[in-house]
Amino acid sequence: MREWLFQRWDRLIVRPLLRERIGSGTEHFSVEAKSLFQSALGLKLATKGKSWSALADELWRFLLFSEFVLDLPGELPPALANVPHADAGAHTLVTDLCETLRNDNRTRQAYIGRAEQIEKDLDLATACVEISDLGVLDTFPFEERTFLQSAVRALKEDRLDDVRLVVGRHRNSVWLGKGESQAQWGLVAAALQLVAACDDADRNLAGHTGSLDALIEHYTSSLREIDRLQREFEQALGEYLSRELIVDDVAEHVRKRYARIAEKIQVLFIKHLEKEGWPPQGFLSNADLFDQMVTPLLAERDTRVGYFVVDALRYELGAELQKQLIDTGTASIEPSIVLSSGSSSAVPLRAVMKKGSRRRFAPF
Repeated sequence: MREWLFQRWDRLIVRPLLRERIGSGTEHFSVEAKSLFQSALGLKLATKGKSWSALADELWRFLLFSEFVLDLPGELPPALANVPHADAGAHTLVTDLCETLRNDNRTRQAYIGRAEQIEKDLDLATACVEISDLGVLDTFPFEERTFLQSAVRALKEDRLDDVRLVVGRHRNSVWLGKGESQAQWGLVAAALQLVAACDDADRNLAGHTGSLDALIEHYTSSLREIDRLQREFEQALGEYLSRELIVDDVAEHVRKRYARIAEKIQVLFIKHLEKEGWPPQGFLSNADLFDQMVTPLLAERDTRVGYFVVDALRYELGAELQKQLIDTGTASIEPSIVLSSGSSSAVPLRAVMKKGSRRRFAPF
């Protein structure tokens, strides 16, 4: 039944839609289409016209509004109570048809235009302003805005599972191409990653706070991911062209959460520093870096050495650089310790080339 209906749907609706006309045989089309709509969707066409335009207007509104109603968990507002729609028995068919229209490259733009016009004609945003739960589908563009707001609200209330659910549902929304919707959803997804990483770090911190060495080791193996996600979030936020309240809310919440875990780690670091002193044992110091890593290479006549000192390069950035350079040869990374309070907070890079070999880079 479903396949048969879709074949007739394509012949009676999709193909004429692409031409915006029926051509010859309009009267036959009208009779067959009306019969199909009533038997499958429960739609008894009210229009007396036999043209494609008259039939299409009514069908589009019935179909899209039906999906909206059938996805709505609660009752329709009084202002929309008399708008025709399919009953629950056609739920699966209506959803399938709408998904086809949204996902088919031939009809996606037509779907967007029709949905925008229907939303405007029925004043859906105003009629549904008091509804907090619109279901899971964003049939109309105002729903996408509502779902974005619900994701931000869940983020601020630390309901991260709810945020994941909403972000996952709308990852491929037809409305992401409108305005800056895609950028806004991207910020929410980046914020979710960072907040979740901060929560994980908080839970896992207790087993790695016994000493300064343990804390440093934990940072280089795990905690640096928080700094990476924070940097990427701030970069995405910095590239955002226009600022809206919803974006500022996301930024404020994420920054506060990151600051809490950073302060917690800093307090532990200072406590161990006061107790154990500086520098910690077992780590390479910046002062010895050249002698231990570069000088031996200079003794090799067939080796060409490039030595770069990048001021204030965070360890997590060095780790990211290592990932990018690993394909060019061999690359390794290890932390180096600053012995003084000067500006020597650099992560030096070593570039080594031997005759007949590939280039090798290693950030330390």
